[in-house]
Amino acid sequence: MPNNAQIDQTLNYVLDNSPVDVNKLSPDGKKLVQDTRDIINTARLMVQEKNADELFQNFVWHTRSVEADNLKPGDLNEKIPVDGEKAKADGDLGM
Repeated sequence: MPNNAQIDQTLNYVLDNSPVDVNKLSPDGKKLVQDTRDIINTARLMVQEKNADELFQNFVWHTRSVEADNLKPGDLNEKIPVDGEKAKADGDLGM
């Protein structure tokens, strides 16, 4: 898994190196390129702000060897009790 710095570097490279000459595109083509750049910038912000501690990479790393065949029946459908106050506090924190 790439770390956040590698993801950011790759997304910056994609932004800085268009596979087409934008000046030769129609207005609709230019808008499509700009919309794509906006999406890539949004992805960069998501990685920087929402995954600053690289939890996603850690999750993938620690669950890489889990096989569904090895789970007990019901594991995938078990309900975990949620404390309403804890859920509200997490929501207030933006989690």
